Amino acid sequence: MTPSLRPFPKINIDGVAYPALAALWVAGPLVFVNTSAELISFCQSAAGPDLEIFRASLRGEGKGYRIEIELEGAGTPPARVSLADCERVSRQFIELLDRSLVEGPLVFLPEDLGPDNYSLEISSAGAERELRLPGELERFRGQPLKIKFQIKEQVETMIAVFVSATANAYVFQEYRRKKEKHKKPGREVTLSGEDLLRANLYLDM
Repeated sequence: MTPSLRPFPKINIDGVAYPALAALWVAGPLVFVNTSAELISFCQSAAGPDLEIFRASLRGEGKGYRIEIELEGAGTPPARVSLADCERVSRQFIELLDRSLVEGPLVFLPEDLGPDNYSLEISSAGAERELRLPGELERFRGQPLKIKFQIKEQVETMIAVFVSATANAYVFQEYRRKKEKHKKPGREVTLSGEDLLRANLYLDM
């Protein structure tokens, strides 16, 4: 298959793809994945101060490259990312990358990456995205989280808030939903880093 010279950016908002903006991908094995801090910093330059780069990657695919960027709003909890946000970052990123490639090679990118051999996908990280553990627990202290953990080899899930941390453990308390605020405080669990398997942001609708 002959790669398109400039695929349209693919945009995803909270899991909904917009077909009119779908990219044309070239099938082929993945050669490598670049998720370096340099790449993330470069993407942040295109996103601006109101958005943050949750994740960014560059993959070798077929005869070209595929760049994926996940956005989230700045602040705690993160503001919603709109379709207009994704379109703006897409335009600014393409302009920034193409201009930088013309000016000279970027040390954190493949030498053969050029303006005509990459595809771009911009998406929202999602309102209930996964936390990067343990580093983001403090950022979302007091916010409702959906946690997955194990106690004595029994795996459980619970809607909880992060309360505190010690040298080797994390304390969570069961979250009372808005319609349950009149109830007594929920169950408290203390987990080691190994026992805390996953945590996601949780929307109390």
